[in-house]
Amino acid sequence: MVRFVDARTILVQTVNDSIRFSIAAALGFAFAENIVYFHSVITEAAIQDVIVTFLFRSIFTACAHMIF
Repeated sequence: MVRFVDARTILVQTVNDSIRFSIAAALGFAFAENIVYFHSVITEAAIQDVIVTFLFRSIFTACAHMIF
């Protein structure tokens, strides 16, 4: 995604820029994934499951997307 956007507007000048933009893109994908997942859990699960899922996925998936 970063490469696609950067092809139109040259924003990446250094390696640090590419890392920052990649982390921002990863957090955007994690956010979108969590919204879809939370919607499915909220409609089908009890409140305790929603809270546990929210805490786990909010912390784990955001960190995992940044690392991966």
